[in-house]
Amino acid sequence: MNELKIQDNFFQYVKEGIKNFEIRKKDYGFKDWTKVRLLNIETQETLIVKLKQTKMNTFEIGQYLSELLRTKGNESDFWEYPKRQMLSDVNNFVLEDYFKQGDSLYWYDLELVNE
Repeated sequence: MNELKIQDNFFQYVKEGIKNFEIRKKDYGFKDWTKVRLLNIETQETLIVKLKQTKMNTFEIGQYLSELLRTKGNESDFWEYPKRQMLSDVNNFVLEDYFKQGDSLYWYDLELVNE
């Protein structure tokens, strides 16, 4: 089973029901509804999730990030930081060499699964 090592604050968002996050498909090779183990790198707690790939256009991504910022921070901040940094801030998931992959974003819906 694929495993993603993630920060505690993002792990908590998953537990609380945040449904979408972005990763580079090329690095992990996920297919629709692949089961993935999320490992909290600080507490070693794990969750099993199913990932369903969704494709969002830039406008939809902006709407989604703006909605997160309305609940997590100041919406106007979205336009004052580089997109790569804001994605990392909002999702609490560090994306290396993000823009080298072009504008194609791969978002996934998360569904918790009982082990």
